[in-house]
Amino acid sequence: MRLEKVRLEFEPFIGEAERAFIVEGVDYHNIAATGLHDWCPVNFVLRGERCDVLGGLLGQLWGGWLQIFHLWVAEAIRGQGHGIRLMRDAEDYARSRGAVGATLETYSFQAKGFYLRLGYEICGTLDWLSARPCQILPEEVAGLILAASPRSQRRFDK
Repeated sequence: MRLEKVRLEFEPFIGEAERAFIVEGVDYHNIAATGLHDWCPVNFVLRGERCDVLGGLLGQLWGGWLQIFHLWVAEAIRGQGHGIRLMRDAEDYARSRGAVGATLETYSFQAKGFYLRLGYEICGTLDWLSARPCQILPEEVAGLILAASPRSQRRFDK
């Protein structure tokens, strides 16, 4: 199929249907390239008494790994174990589906200590984030890639 005319458009607030189409395109490519088709979303939501959203964990399970994309707990209820509960429930669910580990990305100013206390290990650092000539970010800010697996300090296969 040859496309006659293709436009590139900047869409900062892309529609959910377009976002899903693009994400699924990557997912389908990954499945076709690897033969690993056991993919599923992993989403947990914290809700208040009136069903209001107070936090949650968004991720996916693919290739035997839990990939955590977002973890957030409302400031008013932080420090009460909800973040730990979200992580543990997601990990338990992933293990029940055969996962061997979990990965996530964060910034050094976000929840680095939280993830380290849970037994995640830093397996990659993007120090160059703070080395940009325009100094958008403070010098101490770094991007971190963390993982928990059977080889890490905290065994994922418990």
